[in-house]
Amino acid sequence: MDRRKYTAMKRYLAERQQSCLAHQETLQADGRADEGVFERIRANVFGVAEAVLKAADAQKEPEQFFRMRMEQIPAAWEKSLEQAQFHGDAVKAHLEKIKLEAAEEIRTAFDRIWSDEA
Repeated sequence: MDRRKYTAMKRYLAERQQSCLAHQETLQADGRADEGVFERIRANVFGVAEAVLKAADAQKEPEQFFRMRMEQIPAAWEKSLEQAQFHGDAVKAHLEKIKLEAAEEIRTAFDRIWSDEA
C-alpha cells in the first residue's frame, strides 16, 4: 500500500472522527442531545472505516479490499433503511441515512486521496 496515501487517508479519517466528536460535545452542551447522538453515529462510521483501512493494509490487494468492504458494510445499512421506511420508522431511517452519508463521504475522500492527483 502506498504509505503516503495510506497516511493521508488515516489522517483524514481520524480528523473527521475527532471533528464529529467535538461537534457532538458542543451540541450536547447546548442542550441538543439528539443532534449530538447523530454526530456520535457519524464519528462511529469514521472509526469503522479506520479499522477497515488498517485491515486493508495487511491485505495483498489493499485498495480493492478497502473499496469492497466500504461497499459491503453500507449495504447492510441500505437494507436497514429500506426496512425502516417500510415500517414507517422515521427515527431508524434517519440514523441509517446518517451512516450512509458518512460512508459516501469516506468513499469520495478515498477516491480523491488515491487518485493520481493526490
